[in-house]
Amino acid sequence: SVEVTHTLITSVNDVLAPKTSLQEYPDFDENQVQHWVDSISEKCIQGLADLQKPFKYIVTCTILQSVNGAGVCMANSAYFDEAHGDFVMSVHWPSLDKCDQE
Repeated sequence: SVEVTHTLITSVNDVLAPKTSLQEYPDFDENQVQHWVDSISEKCIQGLADLQKPFKYIVTCTILQSVNGAGVCMANSAYFDEAHGDFVMSVHWPSLDKCDQE
């Protein structure tokens, strides 16, 4: 849904964009990561609840430090019914044009 995509992207941007200060990536501060995760998760849940749709949401947030040569593989598994509008979405930041929906 366009509304869900907008809500998630806005939530992530609201927390992380102020940290960029004209840099491509925010300064990584491991002491702040838990705060960022909590803030993004809370904003996503609140934004999704504000849509007042009869859905159940599961929000997870992972923040990794960008280091040369470092990679990460992530996977999730879900059972859902596309006929009822169920879907899984991933938001990649700062490349917000990478918003995957399954």
